[in-house]
Amino acid sequence: MQLEHSGKGMASFVISLVFCIVFGGFVFVKESVIPTEKHIVGVWSPGLIWMITLLIICLILSTVGLVLGIKGLLDKDRKHVFAVLGVIFGWLIAWAITFILICAVVFGLVYPEFDS
Repeated sequence: MQLEHSGKGMASFVISLVFCIVFGGFVFVKESVIPTEKHIVGVWSPGLIWMITLLIICLILSTVGLVLGIKGLLDKDRKHVFAVLGVIFGWLIAWAITFILICAVVFGLVYPEFDS
């Protein structure tokens, strides 16, 4: 009897992979969205607001992918390859986004002059 892949695991892998690519795009987009000149740092441009919103949406949907991967691991009589990959990628993305958001808050607390 050949085992089939877990549907939840495949969904987890696809969600995590898509948001890995989206999160990787933030690295390239941030240079054009976030101003680097000292006199305009702290300006809330529409691009910056969209980037923060998409980052939070990425975190939420990555967590959904992580939960689906865990549920896929609990499926009996199914292959767990995609569920394991989905859990790994989902965890990495969720951790990275959380780390970036915490660093942004700490940076804002340490350097309050950039807030105005």
